[in-house]
Amino acid sequence: MPVILQVSFVWDEDEDAVRAESLAQAQALARRDEFEWKVILRDAPSKISGAIYLFANRQKAEAWRNDLFERRGRDIEARIFEIDEAASRLTRAPIGRAGFAPATGHGHAAAESMPIDELNASNDE
Repeated sequence: MPVILQVSFVWDEDEDAVRAESLAQAQALARRDEFEWKVILRDAPSKISGAIYLFANRQKAEAWRNDLFERRGRDIEARIFEIDEAASRLTRAPIGRAGFAPATGHGHAAAESMPIDELNASNDE
């Protein structure tokens, strides 16, 4: 069953340096296949960054979270969530469509083929 890993952490660097590092990390992560996709988050005014990952299963998410804790220490927040598929379908989550459900092959290929309106679908909240 697919799961979401939500990560957030505080940083204390120049915003341009953080963005440059984020791009460099994203380029390196794009070649990895432990997760299906990753959305990179930033709240510059409060200096909090984070990510939302989709993993094919809890075991893969736990392994990634443990690696994050080893590399970054325990100052990050990292939580694993099961996906409520029925409720998520009602709110237009791409359940069962490319990009949300685990992709066959490398995760980024599915997201590249998803129409932009599906990538941008959101709630009114």
